[in-house]
Amino acid sequence: MRYGYSLSSKNGRAAACHGRLVANKYSVRVTTASNYWAVTENNSNNAWNLNFSNGNFNNNNNKNNSFIVRAVAALTDDEILSIVEAYDDCCRHKKTAMQCTLFRLVYEYELLILYAEMKTGEYHPTTSIVFIVTRPRLREVYAANFRDRIVQHWIVIRINPIIEQRFLDTGDASYNCRKGYGMHRAVKRLQAYMIEMEHLPVDDLCVMKLDIRSFFMSIDTCLLETMLIDLIEGCYQGEDKAMLLRLCRVVVSHRPDTDCIYKGDPALRVLMPSHKMMANIPKGRSMPIGNITSQEFANFYMTPFDLLALLYCRMFCCRYIRFVDDFAMVGSRRALLAFRQLAQRFLSDELHLTLHPDKMYLQPISHGVTFVGSIVNTHRIRLIRRTIGTLHDSVASLDGICLMRHAQKWNDTAEHRAWEEHLVCSVNSLLGFTRHTDDFRSVARIFSSARHLVYYYSLSPNITKIKRSKIWKQPTSCRAYTAKAQTTSISSTSARRRARGRKATSSARKSACQSSPGTTPTSSLPSSAAATGRTP
Repeated sequence: MRYGYSLSSKNGRAAACHGRLVANKYSVRVTTASNYWAVTENNSNNAWNLNFSNGNFNNNNNKNNSFIVRAVAALTDDEILSIVEAYDDCCRHKKTAMQCTLFRLVYEYELLILYAEMKTGEYHPTTSIVFIVTRPRLREVYAANFRDRIVQHWIVIRINPIIEQRFLDTGDASYNCRKGYGMHRAVKRLQAYMIEMEHLPVDDLCVMKLDIRSFFMSIDTCLLETMLIDLIEGCYQGEDKAMLLRLCRVVVSHRPDTDCIYKGDPALRVLMPSHKMMANIPKGRSMPIGNITSQEFANFYMTPFDLLALLYCRMFCCRYIRFVDDFAMVGSRRALLAFRQLAQRFLSDELHLTLHPDKMYLQPISHGVTFVGSIVNTHRIRLIRRTIGTLHDSVASLDGICLMRHAQKWNDTAEHRAWEEHLVCSVNSLLGFTRHTDDFRSVARIFSSARHLVYYYSLSPNITKIKRSKIWKQPTSCRAYTAKAQTTSISSTSARRRARGRKATSSARKSACQSSPGTTPTSSLPSSAAATGRTP
């Protein structure tokens, strides 16, 4: 079966009127007339006409006339399924977003229009939204328009299998933006490398971590485009190869800073370093942070460096792993220092990148290393202080909300409920990191200080998730709750004191018995027995 799609004519008849819903500079065309033309190809000159108002159709519609719509080409089942697959992949976990909601109103019509632009070469990315994130550091993030994200997913679905095969062929050293890989698996693999190297006869064993300076802002898009074209022409066998090549060129060379809407606090733009703002980067460099194609292409951009590092590891008995622009290597100190000089020359000459001069870590393997948010040692994995501090702040804020509920000072408005839900999601997200580490005591210490949280939220046994629960013995007033908290604190303090007293008495008896074996010390006897000098 073949389907027809059509493009609106600028000078056509006013046979149909269009309403427009605009949100974040995204337009959705809504057909409101009943006599809208649907057309498919009859031959190279004429097309079939179908009038929805009366059902009449003919094949006398010449493509050079001024009808409101005219046929462009015909779509096969595979082509329709390809754009629908990209649309479904793009909608996953985004159905509550405004742009996604507006697109879904008329997605059938809009998908045909979008694929028509992709196939005829008329597609151009539209307006993006740019904002600045503050944690862990200031970054400029570009959010592409929803229809542009569909195109990006369409590209990734086709190019991801051949890029994945390239990773496997070059040694499988990258752990980001790959299915089945990720931060936790990268940390576990680095720990396994450290344990493996610890048992090998290597002198002066060390671990080294390096970073690339302004990685996304330093990518040479001309070089990246050449690498992608060579990869697609040599490995991709689909019938839509020409369209994939054209769209990759469009996406790689696109500069979203020329057509974007700024959102967020304008004062943050003043604090942004100039070398991290895309508007200050010359043409031919930088890729926008936030696009799925930027992540995939940047990961592929580092494959020549992975090949060099793994070849070096085979020669000098080292181990190498990379996550985006952070990479770590385990080996002898002499071999690691030599590799740093080699990597600096290779990145500068071949990939036009620069190692960060201040972000170099080289220590004995017993000291461990900080890698992708975790402190990795041979015997345990811990979270970095920044993550622990963020978890402490989120739990403290949520505990303060629970205290305000007890004091009946909490305004249960929609805005406050959204803030509380945001804190719950933040805590659960951070707890998701802790379940892969050995920081159970630190997390338990944070929740033990939240005395009001237990009245509204329940913790899982292994402290990996919190959820809203029924109020457990809620006091009638804040005064009653304060008295209960004080009583609980006093009783627990008394119990601890009694336990310490029993432990001290036991240790005193043990030391006295060791000092004079065979006799009973009078200091450990009751007062009546000590006065008489007899044992009870």
